[in-house]
Amino acid sequence: MQISEALDFGSFLRLLLVSDRRDLAFASLRLRMGVAIFMAADPDLQLRGQLVRRLGRFREMLPGSFVENKRSCGRPNCHCADGKSLHTQYQISVLVDGKPKTFHVPKGMVDQVREKIQLRQRFEAAVAAICKINLRRFLKEREKS
Repeated sequence: MQISEALDFGSFLRLLLVSDRRDLAFASLRLRMGVAIFMAADPDLQLRGQLVRRLGRFREMLPGSFVENKRSCGRPNCHCADGKSLHTQYQISVLVDGKPKTFHVPKGMVDQVREKIQLRQRFEAAVAAICKINLRRFLKEREKS
């Protein structure tokens, strides 16, 4: 990471507070103040920084898998008794203390819960990418020494 000129504390705090548009904040600060900011010449560092900055979006993620089951309710006069038009039941399947547990998801929360579980899947992909970048950088450093 190269720093050609230091940021004053107030500018640094303003940059930290602008979470979703950090790149725009950097560009705008450069133009307004003529101050050079933290610039990574290494593309791996830039990608790692972008991934780390995006982690703030993952505060609402949920563990486990989303499960959609079709089943009959058991009432003889229900439309599901013929076995063709079954009821849909939504659940989250998670490991709690090493044991699988399922939790019912109300129909009104299905889309929200699916999205939160997908957030965790994207989080795991981002962590894997960060670890891959860090390993590549470690191997490069090790070759130099």
